[in-house]
Amino acid sequence: MVNLADQRSVTDQPPTLEEVEQCREDVVRAKKDFLVQHNLYAIYVRDAKEYKHPPGQVSLTEVTRHKKVERRRLFLRHLTEFRKMSCRQLTYQILARLPREIRNMIYAVMIDRGHPCRDEVQIKSAAHERHLGPLSFDDPEFPPGLCKLSLIHTYWFCWDQQYCAAGFIKELAETAYREKTYKFRQEDLYLLPAFLGQVPSSVVTQDPQKAIVPTKEVSRLVICLRPTGNGWSFTEENLRAMLAFQRKVKVEFILDKTLNLLSGTDQEINAMISEYATLFPLISCLRGQGNTVNVRFGLVTSTPAAGTAHPALGVRSIEAWADVAQTMLNERLATTKPLSLPNPEAPGCPPTRKHPAPEADASSPRAKRAHL
Repeated sequence: MVNLADQRSVTDQPPTLEEVEQCREDVVRAKKDFLVQHNLYAIYVRDAKEYKHPPGQVSLTEVTRHKKVERRRLFLRHLTEFRKMSCRQLTYQILARLPREIRNMIYAVMIDRGHPCRDEVQIKSAAHERHLGPLSFDDPEFPPGLCKLSLIHTYWFCWDQQYCAAGFIKELAETAYREKTYKFRQEDLYLLPAFLGQVPSSVVTQDPQKAIVPTKEVSRLVICLRPTGNGWSFTEENLRAMLAFQRKVKVEFILDKTLNLLSGTDQEINAMISEYATLFPLISCLRGQGNTVNVRFGLVTSTPAAGTAHPALGVRSIEAWADVAQTMLNERLATTKPLSLPNPEAPGCPPTRKHPAPEADASSPRAKRAHL
């Protein structure tokens, strides 16, 4: 038998205030019946210590115990139904009466925004590979486990459509994408396309209103880049998923290789910059789309090999050399031409932001030649 709360979850209709109040009265009535049986059972237990029942006769204590268990189950069933109905009615009222700005403030509290240890989520293959989908609440596994990990445990029930409206869950999941900083290491970059929803299997609905679009929601990414010895083709292929961003995103690229200054010149700096230069056109393309992109060295040091003398860094300290290295890196990026993208209308090409071209002046030489 399907209770009223389950029927409401299936039809996705908000329960009325009258139905919630009726359910609350059922809870109060069931609780009173349970307490009566509980107190009666306590009396029989006390009396059983003083009187012995004849052999073969079922004691009143045992009968009362069974009634107590039944009343308790009934009370918990009504209580669970009341929780579902009241939560669903509340979430529907939040969606209907509060503007999105106020709702976002509620979602931010639920995902513990601003917590010093929870604002950054490290995407690891072993832990999160199965948590990157699905992105549509048509799927019974919705929302992605990654969103569930971002939520305070107190609000675990908010991912259940029996407790909350589907629109409430979708907006809560979108906030989880928007408010957290997601970090990828070099060995986990193959998860980036799936994380951004570029894998078709993660979206199972034909209705875009029912699916989360991570490229519209993600706001902060940290990418650690480390040379693998096999070139950058696989890395660049995965990073191209970021070209589909539909909002301005803050992206930080960390060159995850120690810059060891040994010669006291910029020789090591130029060598390391050249090692990553293959990815600079793609990074410049991201900047050209309006994203805030920062590229920095992971670690700058001057540690000599065992048994060798400490390198002479000249008049500069290691901190000053780190500033010089960052300046040289920024200058190299500023002079790098953006990646030339293929035809955006071609199948498989990521969508790019289109800006309207300025209208040509009718008096310009180009316009006159076109007129002729």
